[in-house]
Amino acid sequence: MTNFMNYMTEVESIKENDIYRTVLSFYDSSYGVNAIVGKLPNFIQTKWMDRASRYKTQHSVMYPPFSTFVEFLHSMAVRMNDPSLKIQQSDSGRDKKWNGNMLEKGLLHLAREKTVQHGHRTTGYILESLDGTTQLKCPSLMECNEIPISKREIATPAIARHYKHLQDIEQFIPELDRNAEVMLLIGRDVTAAHHILDQRIGKDNEPYAQRLRLGWAIIGETCLGLVHTSDTITVNKTTVLPNGRETNLKPCEYGFRVKDKEPDIGSTVFKQTREDDTLGLSQEDKEFLIVMDKEFHTSENGRLSAPLPFRRDRPKLQNNYHQARQRAENLSRSFKRDSTKQQHFVEFMKKIFVNNHAEAVTPARKGEEVWYLPIFGVYHAKKQSKIRVVFDSAAKYNGLCLNDILMKGPDLTNNLVGVLLKFRKGKVAAIADVEQMFFNFEVNEEHRNYLRFVWFKDNTVTEPLTEYRMKVHVFGNSPSPAVANYGLRKAVCDHTDLDTCDDVCHYVNNNFYVDDGLVSGDSPEEIVSLIKRTQERLITGGKIRLHKIVSNNSEVVKSFETKDLAESITKIDFNSESTCLQRSLGLCWNVVKDIFTYQLSKERNPLQKEAAISN
Repeated sequence: MTNFMNYMTEVESIKENDIYRTVLSFYDSSYGVNAIVGKLPNFIQTKWMDRASRYKTQHSVMYPPFSTFVEFLHSMAVRMNDPSLKIQQSDSGRDKKWNGNMLEKGLLHLAREKTVQHGHRTTGYILESLDGTTQLKCPSLMECNEIPISKREIATPAIARHYKHLQDIEQFIPELDRNAEVMLLIGRDVTAAHHILDQRIGKDNEPYAQRLRLGWAIIGETCLGLVHTSDTITVNKTTVLPNGRETNLKPCEYGFRVKDKEPDIGSTVFKQTREDDTLGLSQEDKEFLIVMDKEFHTSENGRLSAPLPFRRDRPKLQNNYHQARQRAENLSRSFKRDSTKQQHFVEFMKKIFVNNHAEAVTPARKGEEVWYLPIFGVYHAKKQSKIRVVFDSAAKYNGLCLNDILMKGPDLTNNLVGVLLKFRKGKVAAIADVEQMFFNFEVNEEHRNYLRFVWFKDNTVTEPLTEYRMKVHVFGNSPSPAVANYGLRKAVCDHTDLDTCDDVCHYVNNNFYVDDGLVSGDSPEEIVSLIKRTQERLITGGKIRLHKIVSNNSEVVKSFETKDLAESITKIDFNSESTCLQRSLGLCWNVVKDIFTYQLSKERNPLQKEAAISN
């Protein structure tokens, strides 16, 4: 206990160092300390729970600091090492404590002397051969700490291969599992295990083999390195030549040498490339792309499907059903106070179920790793008539959330300024939007249980709450933007070299900002052709719909069906002085006059501390 306390004191000392203070700060929480407490005896764990509970009540904190835990360990170490407090337990008390079937006395006859051996006895075990063809019932087993655990003489296929009379049983000898432990000594009381069914006998002093019910066993000296030493030795000679030649032999007069010449550093160190102003990928971003390249595929229904990119060596999530259900019950109570919010919520969820983006599931099995996402609604400041339902992947349960174990992925979004500048490069401009960007990409079947949520049965708020799971990537998951950008490009472009791509590939790769595609050209025909071919490529590559098309040219607008146009563009007359403002990427675009405008809000928000600091 004293050594354990000393280790914790060293951790506390290192923790106070400014360099490691942030890294080791988790020791001031239950997440860091409980892992250590779990290694202590039960009575010390109970005392720490009492101490921690009193500290939390007295100081109104979430958990005692690590220094308090070290002080507690010090007091326990002093107590446990105090000789005056140690109690010698009598034999009668010990016998009374362990009286029962768990402990019996056995006599070991060694060197004609009787020794009392204590251990646990158990029954009900069955021996089974590796191939599963034989099962033998064991008698009662007794605990023993003196089982021979040497693996040096365990036979391997190499032993059987070395002896001619054993070569025909090589296939029946399993490879040695060096990670396996010797856990059981089969004695003569399991008589059936020692029955000899077949055997292979060689010359004198050679090992022989017996086939028992549990498999073949090789008996004799089986260490090849100790007995069957090599009859030959190898001698290497090294000659050092003072004249710089590499060999003493006569050189070939027809030989020539070829070597790579490294370029002078001065000719490449200042070389400029188009990647100079971009950030390089982190190791995690590279791993994310490897996972996407390997597992991104087209499902049976023609849609693109991607995995959830889990981090390596991630911790296992605990079932947080009760947390998600409590959040759903709170949401249900808020509906009773705000019927408009309830209506918007139900309409949004209806689209999810109608489009088969979610499915009902049964409760999780015991021990199955699942995760439930609490949901909440968000209104856009300019669109109070519509709500967006967000899946709260950042909600923590026992110190973990779904986003903690997922790789976020690289930032594949194009530069906003660059997209806007290229948008006004040509005379004819157009904007298009991807319908339900994230929901276009399904989640692989084996990962959908991490996207469970609690909602009303049949999407009716008067019905009881039940369990569902999302089949698509959701708004709220940290990797969803990277998955969507990756999938959108993969739907139209599967080229490894961007220089070989056509104009559709360049449009999606370079002129999209998330789900908004901005493009300009010199003629209406050029824009119409590009957008229609992009629509066709997206539908074919992943059933992705490009719609809400807006343009400053009437010929472009007339070339598309009404269902593909933005609602605002269908009501204007380009020959009149009417105004049609289209909001996109933070700008207000007057498509009739073809100018950008700004609209200032007259609403005054109350001054808050965060706003004052940011300004």
